[in-house]
Amino acid sequence: MKAGRAFESVVADIVREFDSTPHIETNVIVDGPDGRREIDVRIDGPVSGIGRKAFIECKDYNPERGPLGIAVVDALESKRRDLNYDLCALCSNAGFTADAVRKAARTGIALFGALKDGDERIKYRVLDEIFVLKIDVENVSASVTLDANFRLIDLDLMRLQFGGLKVQAWLVDRVHKHLMSMGENGKGQHRLTLQFSSSVPCEYDSEPVGLRQLSVDMYVVAQWHSQIVEHATTSGFYDWARRKIRMASGPQTMSYRNVNLDGAGKPIDAPNWDFGEQDDGVSVRLMSIGGVPAALGEKPDLDPYVDEDKTLTPFGMKL
Repeated sequence: MKAGRAFESVVADIVREFDSTPHIETNVIVDGPDGRREIDVRIDGPVSGIGRKAFIECKDYNPERGPLGIAVVDALESKRRDLNYDLCALCSNAGFTADAVRKAARTGIALFGALKDGDERIKYRVLDEIFVLKIDVENVSASVTLDANFRLIDLDLMRLQFGGLKVQAWLVDRVHKHLMSMGENGKGQHRLTLQFSSSVPCEYDSEPVGLRQLSVDMYVVAQWHSQIVEHATTSGFYDWARRKIRMASGPQTMSYRNVNLDGAGKPIDAPNWDFGEQDDGVSVRLMSIGGVPAALGEKPDLDPYVDEDKTLTPFGMKL
């Protein structure tokens, strides 16, 4: 089978996994107003209960030749008008230029990359940009408020336990949640204060103590980075316009490969996310946090003791 035919075949197989109801065939010759035209993948019949007449143009291009330009979209738009089809899409694993994406969005043409993990009919990988928010925490210090009847000059938080587990493990988890919730807007000096509704019975070197409050001071630096990674899934399409993976029906897995959370990539301004968009695509927001321990073992459950009304998490405060 020729390379182009093999690519058309795998694209048709992926479409069938989304919806097996319509009639799907490849390499179809049809009559147009100016003569015979070839359709790579034709879809004819009900899709999600709605009658459709659609086709997909397949471009099995090597990405080393560069992304597909606006001329390819222009040609497909003309072809759709000539053949009078409801919908059409362009499928390529080589990507698309910004002009091509804009023209496709304006004319209602979908831009896809074929994803079917391990299928040799797809010779090239779908590579595109993702964004990673890298948060670095500096000058971290913690303070503890205990019952008045307990006196200790140099308190080591690592030796404070609740139910035999380190309180610091729970505190680190709360700091991570705080950093994740604030995202890119948290640059500056922060104080996270966790107030407990009553004295929490803890132990310090096996001596009973009552824990009243925990505070963490830290300076936060947040920066978005971009990097090129491989998009993969068991079966589906990568939507180049929306930068999302659309997975076929049934159990599927998706992954971003060759992600570097340490290097994070090229610094950029905040990406323009459209959080209001509702569709069946899947995308992942990645965050890298440095300067805070990743894990300190099993953490105790102190959440029920926290007085959320008195817990303060001011952003960007000046101490």
